[in-house]
Amino acid sequence: MFAAARIPTIGSISRNALVSSPSRAVGTFKAFPSVGFPFDVVFWGDQFFMQKLAKVKNVNRTYWGMNSVMALRPLLASKVAQCIADWTEIEVSLGIFLALLLHANEEAVLAMYGGLENRSAQLRMIESAAQSTLKGEHLDVVSVLMANEIRAAMKYRDKLAHWCWGYSDELPEALLIRKPSYQLASFAEAVRKQGKKEPHDVPLNHDTVFVVREADLDSFLKRLHYTREHLRLAMGGVWTANTDQERAEYLQQLSNMPEVRSGLAHLEESRQKAEATPQPSPPPDRSGEE
Repeated sequence: MFAAARIPTIGSISRNALVSSPSRAVGTFKAFPSVGFPFDVVFWGDQFFMQKLAKVKNVNRTYWGMNSVMALRPLLASKVAQCIADWTEIEVSLGIFLALLLHANEEAVLAMYGGLENRSAQLRMIESAAQSTLKGEHLDVVSVLMANEIRAAMKYRDKLAHWCWGYSDELPEALLIRKPSYQLASFAEAVRKQGKKEPHDVPLNHDTVFVVREADLDSFLKRLHYTREHLRLAMGGVWTANTDQERAEYLQQLSNMPEVRSGLAHLEESRQKAEATPQPSPPPDRSGEE
């Protein structure tokens, strides 16, 4: 275990919902629904996977846009909420990490960091600070941590928080999720076809829907735990309250983590390929020609 003092610590509306089937219209969709639909394996960052519904099961019907969707799967709903909460703690730690990188007035740095509502802009600020204050291997380790763990986790969390949720009775232990743009297109088609007539199903492409199961969320929660611990090591490696030797030890611990080692190996491989690639010759100087 690490010395705690040496690493900063922070401290049913079914008739109004879209019902879908893979290739045919059957069922209920009435008035102004919220929308719904059906997803092979999608790869996010270097860590996380979700399976497309088309690769999991050929279900006949899915339901979307229902206010009670999370209540139907309370265990999954609680784990989705925990994923979002755990990521928020990482965001707080990132703000402290920025202040430690800049060795500046913490209040001023945190005010700037908190003033950026866009998370990508916050990460770019941290990466710019690292590039201006760290050198050599230390910069490489932090760059790998940011790219392979922090950004990957942020993208996964954003999908849980901002994509649209649905379910199928044929997958009682899973929830379904897909991009809002697909949801919007399905909603628009359902409204157009329905008019003032009976509810109308909308055919959906199951390659656009992903399945979320307990094992997927448990895996992400575990990854968030490790990411937070790795970030604490990075913080300990730049905190001036530590001695030079202590900072070096934290950096060494971080660089020995399997995920970081793998990222460093890829980074070195990319550099070697770039060095081996012949650079194009500059165009001839014709400034003296008439």
